[in-house]
Amino acid sequence: MKPRSVVIVGGGFAGAAVAVHMRRMAARDVSITIVEPRETIGAGLAYGTKDPAHRINVPSDAMTVLADEPRAFTNWLERTDKRGADPDGEDGSGAHYSRRRDFGAFMADLAAGKVIDIRGGVEHLRDRAVSLHPAQHGSIVTLAGGRKLQADRVVLATSHDRPALPFRASPELTVHKGYFADPWDTDSLTSVGPDDRVVVLGTGLTMIDVVSGLLERGHKGPIVALSRRGLLPNGHAAFSPVVAVPGHKHPITALGALRLARRLARTEQAEGRDWQLAIDGLRRSAATIWYGLTTTEQAKALRRLRPFWDVHRYRIAPQLAARIQSARGRGHLEVRAAGVVGLTARESEIFVTMRARSGPTETIACDAVVNCLGPCADVTQRHDPLLQELFASGYARPDPHRLGLDVDAAYRVLDRTGRPIPTIRAVGPLTRGAFWEVIGVPELSDHCRRLAETLVSEIFMADVQPTTL
Repeated sequence: MKPRSVVIVGGGFAGAAVAVHMRRMAARDVSITIVEPRETIGAGLAYGTKDPAHRINVPSDAMTVLADEPRAFTNWLERTDKRGADPDGEDGSGAHYSRRRDFGAFMADLAAGKVIDIRGGVEHLRDRAVSLHPAQHGSIVTLAGGRKLQADRVVLATSHDRPALPFRASPELTVHKGYFADPWDTDSLTSVGPDDRVVVLGTGLTMIDVVSGLLERGHKGPIVALSRRGLLPNGHAAFSPVVAVPGHKHPITALGALRLARRLARTEQAEGRDWQLAIDGLRRSAATIWYGLTTTEQAKALRRLRPFWDVHRYRIAPQLAARIQSARGRGHLEVRAAGVVGLTARESEIFVTMRARSGPTETIACDAVVNCLGPCADVTQRHDPLLQELFASGYARPDPHRLGLDVDAAYRVLDRTGRPIPTIRAVGPLTRGAFWEVIGVPELSDHCRRLAETLVSEIFMADVQPTTL
C-alpha cells in the first residue's frame, strides 16, 4: 500500500499541533512533513522570541494543547525546572505566567515525542513553500530550494505577516537605523540606546512586549505609544471556571453582540465576580457567534467593536500590567490617542507626524520608531510568495474581509469560484475570517484537533482510533 503523506506549510504552534494530533489519532503510519524555515518547530512567531521579558498572557495551566493532558505544559515546566528558574513568573496565588520562549521549547519537545508518546516522528524541512497546486490524488508543494513534495493532503498553517504602515514609507525611512519595521526582531531592538527617545506605533500586545523589553534592558529615555484610541490591553484578574454562552442567546448582529457582552459583564459584577469572566465566556462562543453573523454584520463588528474587544479579550500578565502602569506613573511611558499620518527621516532623527481626533497635526522628533501596528490587515498584500501564487492561480481567494483565506467549515480552501479544494486545508491565523477565535492556544488547538481527525479519516478511509482529546 502506498504510504500516506501530509505536508504542513508552517511550523509554528498550529502546524505542530496538527502534527501532534494526527500522530495520536492515526491507527496506521502516516508521513508528516513540516516545512518551516526556523531552526525548530512549534514556536513560530508568537513563541520564538528570545526576550525573557516576553511572557505568556495567561497562567501555564491555561495553555492547554491536549484536552486529556490539561497540565502538560505546567508539568513540563516543573520537570525541566523552567518554573523554578523563573520566579518572576509567579503571581503570588499559585499561578505561573511563563516566558513565551519556554512555551516554544515545550511545543518543540511535544512535537518530538519528548512530552508524550505521539507514535512516530515529524520530518522538519528548513525551507519555504513558494508554490502549491492540486494534482492527481493530492497536491504538489514546491519549495524555494527547488524540491517538490507530493502529498495526499496539504495544510497551510502559516502565521501573521509583519506590520505594515498605513502609508508608503520613504526610502530614507526604511534604511534609517532608528526605524524598526519588525517588532519581533528582538536582536535588532537591542541597538536602541538607553537614553533614546522612542515612539511605538500601536498600543496593543506587541507594544507591551516592546516596551517591556526596553524596560528590562534598563531603558531610561522617554517612550511615547500611539494609537487612534489610545487603548491599552487590560490586566488579568483571578481565573475562575467559565462556560460558553448558551446557544439560544447568540446574537445575530454586531449591536446584539455588544449588548450581550455588556449584559454578561453586569451580571458577573452584580454577583461579586470579575467582568473578565464574561469576556472569557464569550470567547468560548466567539467562533459560533461570528459564524452566525452575516458578512455585513461581521464588517460592522470589525469596524466598530474590534478595538474594544481586543483590549478586553487579549489581556496581559499581572507582572507586565504592573510594569506598564509603573512606567506610566513616573512619566517614562506616555500613551496618546492619535493616529500617525507621516514619518520623515532626517539624519539621525525621525519625525513622527500625528493627529488626534478632530485635532490639528503635531510632529515630534525621536531617535527610534518601532512599528507595532499589527499584522498586515489585507491578506492579498502579504509578502508571501505562496499566497500570492495561490491567488494568481485561482486556487485560493481571500475571505470577504481579507483577513485570511476563504475556507469552509471543514477547513477546505475555496478556489476563485468558491469551490472547495479537498486536498488543501488551512488552519490558524489564515482562517480568522471564517472562525474569528483562532489565536488562543485552547481554541486553536481544538481547531487543529478537528482538522487532524478529518485528515486521518479521509486519508485512510477506515476506522480511526477514538480520540480522547
